[in-house]
Amino acid sequence: MKILKWTDEFGRRLHSEVIHIKIKDKKDIRLMIQVDYSTYLYIYKNELFHLYHEAIINPSKDEFVQDQPIEIELKLSQEHIELLSLAISIEEDEVLSYLYEKAAHQPENVFIHTDFWYVMKVKQRVKLPKELEELGSVKMGFITKWNNLA
Repeated sequence: MKILKWTDEFGRRLHSEVIHIKIKDKKDIRLMIQVDYSTYLYIYKNELFHLYHEAIINPSKDEFVQDQPIEIELKLSQEHIELLSLAISIEEDEVLSYLYEKAAHQPENVFIHTDFWYVMKVKQRVKLPKELEELGSVKMGFITKWNNLA
């Protein structure tokens, strides 16, 4: 996993680890990122990535634990996908390289700004009792209304 630094409306840089990128029909770019608990709380409190409190369906914010990373699925706005396609080919490796490059050298670039991405889902792995750990894992969290519009 590689670190991707976002810039918010206050000029603050937020660190995340990119877990996965998924591009569907070159019209739907989604990133699964992982953040620590304090970064998630900052995102939640400041409604970054359009995580407006009224957009949350079945919130479980208070159920997250502090010692486990939180996964956030983000989707790039459609108009910015069209803008991105003018600069690069919409392929997973190329998009990720472009985002890392802009984050490292142009922190003000729109493609790494929190205003142009939307939170689709937020989840966290639940610690299971020892006797259940071998059966797999469970994640809990919530989706947003943006996910239903996708």
